[in-house]
Amino acid sequence: MSRFAKLFQTVAKQKRPAYIPFLMLGDPTLALSLASIEAVIAGGADALELGIPFSDPVADGPTVRQAAGRALAAGVNTHDCFTLIQTIRSRYPELPIGLLVYANLVFHNDIDTFYQRASSAGVDAVLIPDVPLVESAPFVRGAKAHGIQPIFLATPTCNEQDLTALASQSEGYTYVVTRSGVTGTERNSELNKAQEMVQRLKAVNAPPAVFGFGIKNATEVANAYEKGAAGVIIGSALIQAISKMSPEMIKDGKEISALTKRIFCH
Repeated sequence: MSRFAKLFQTVAKQKRPAYIPFLMLGDPTLALSLASIEAVIAGGADALELGIPFSDPVADGPTVRQAAGRALAAGVNTHDCFTLIQTIRSRYPELPIGLLVYANLVFHNDIDTFYQRASSAGVDAVLIPDVPLVESAPFVRGAKAHGIQPIFLATPTCNEQDLTALASQSEGYTYVVTRSGVTGTERNSELNKAQEMVQRLKAVNAPPAVFGFGIKNATEVANAYEKGAAGVIIGSALIQAISKMSPEMIKDGKEISALTKRIFCH
């Protein structure tokens, strides 16, 4: 059984969603990025979604774009990110790790090579937000050849044919986009629509629904669970707060851990 499958079984028994922070690898430096990741784990993260910095992250709002910019300004590259993930995996062998990466970075060194490197680093799942389902076949083949679970976005505009195709290709979980637009805290999620999506996904036997985009606090996490979310991803609210912390505060980690607890479950 995969790490994500085990996690969803565990949290279902606890009658809560999986808490999944999103952080940008290398933001603002590799060392401080590792400190932030360790702090969110200490604060109760059940899994991680990690981004590889890219110059044109089309699915992301200003907060995540700025995080990618800081990492790129620090000279962080894909190789550095995999090395950092390897460190996390060695310290947390049972922790599910999902990766969000844009297609150009996968193409850069060949699709198969990318997934082989991801597998070696300890990645469980990969989401490529700028690859539409109809063009995903080579990415799915590469992922499954190396034991990586391909993740897809289920958006408010998906029709039944799209959802059926998504269910047949995806593994791990389904990323349910809870509102139109890009990531960020500027606009609220539309959880009633997301609840409808959960029912539609169940009808086609898709992987468990994980809600993301616009969710920013514990009240919305609880609401997401009531609407059928097996997990909840929060990125911008965390990244925004961490970006205002000094390097010393990030290294200490206590504020980040407390913030993680407060955002997800208190």
